[in-house]
Amino acid sequence: MDLITPNINKKMRAMLSRDMLKLLKLCGALAEESGLRAYVVGGFVRDLLLGVRNLDVDLVIEGDAIEFGRKMARRLRGKLVPYSRFGTATIYMHWPPGKRSRKFKIDLATARTESYERPAALPKVKFGTIREDISRRDFTINAMAVSLTRKDFGNLLDFFGGKEDLSKKKIRVLHDASFVDDPTRIFRAIRFAERYHFTIEKHTEDLIKHAVNLKSFEHTSKERIRNEIALLLSEDYPLNAVKKMARFHELRFIHPDIKLGAQMEKEFAAARRAIRWFRGSHQRDDQRHLDAWIIYFMILIRGLTYRQAKVLCDRFALSKWDRLRILSFIKDGSKLIKRLSSSKRLKPSEIYRVLNPISYETILAMMAVAKTKRVRNRLTNFIVKYSAVKVYVGGEDLRKMGLRPGPEYRKLLEKLLWAKLDLSLDTKRDEMVYLKRLIKK
Repeated sequence: MDLITPNINKKMRAMLSRDMLKLLKLCGALAEESGLRAYVVGGFVRDLLLGVRNLDVDLVIEGDAIEFGRKMARRLRGKLVPYSRFGTATIYMHWPPGKRSRKFKIDLATARTESYERPAALPKVKFGTIREDISRRDFTINAMAVSLTRKDFGNLLDFFGGKEDLSKKKIRVLHDASFVDDPTRIFRAIRFAERYHFTIEKHTEDLIKHAVNLKSFEHTSKERIRNEIALLLSEDYPLNAVKKMARFHELRFIHPDIKLGAQMEKEFAAARRAIRWFRGSHQRDDQRHLDAWIIYFMILIRGLTYRQAKVLCDRFALSKWDRLRILSFIKDGSKLIKRLSSSKRLKPSEIYRVLNPISYETILAMMAVAKTKRVRNRLTNFIVKYSAVKVYVGGEDLRKMGLRPGPEYRKLLEKLLWAKLDLSLDTKRDEMVYLKRLIKK
């Protein structure tokens, strides 16, 4: 396709803040001073044209990006982290200068070409032109660049019809061998289609099916598959993406025993409601970070045995924390739900002792798969009420009461917390009175 170079400077002024425009112009000017050309590329350009906010700035430099990065880091008073093997670097800095300054990063890459020795292998990289760099990307909508050079600032480089595919809401692959070379692009095709409500065009869909039939995933790093699954399940509404994975027979590359059915679809929908409620609840403190993808992954594999799930966690090289959360749900989720479904009255402290040792991801997955309102209410009460309860009394108060520091401190404060959950201990004085009674016993 011939190069299309409309100027989108007006769009940039409308979409980007003054500070962002100033930074991009500074990058372009600094590149020119060094005899280089700089382009902003990829998702930043795609989302700019879609009118979507995106602060992930990826620059491609025709020339040595690392050497350019050193000059740029000095000018911006930032820190450069180079990756010499790939000709890439990241600058960590604060921008804009002054009182409004905040942490920011820019990713830099030398314009390069790629070749694959075998399907699913990591690519061999050589330096190249901006066109060669763009042509190695996954989809037309991600294969556009904007020039930052002063004389043609805002010129859109669109060699493959990405702008037209954006307007037609199409996901189109650049090369017929693309999915065989890098099967993780299949996950990305599905993820982008669902995020933007696009369709995967027919030829691209046929190429996906061909790559799946060739079992291309068998030669792909399991860590890369895991990362793509995590990104896909981190989308706002991943159920449709999982349905597409099932349609393309991709779920078997996670585990052959995973089957998407009506029950799992209901649980995915319930998980989304639970996640949105949790994140939107004004009663939460901001320190409760939530890995939504873990919740969906728990539901996706909950039909597996504990042993199968453990092998899967090993195969995908999951972190110790991710493994702990996932396996605790597979091993104990059903038992905990059964315990919480008891018709007898459970004290707040009893619910607290059941749920406090486990992660919020596990609790929300339980909320999604629980079949009774009683269980969901008890899970909700823990998150909203019980988990936030803290005692006023501390170790110093116990020391003043003549108690020696030791393991007994933790036991006493734990019992005090349980009492506070069940009784009306509203003040520190109430707690001290109860504690003295407890010590006498």
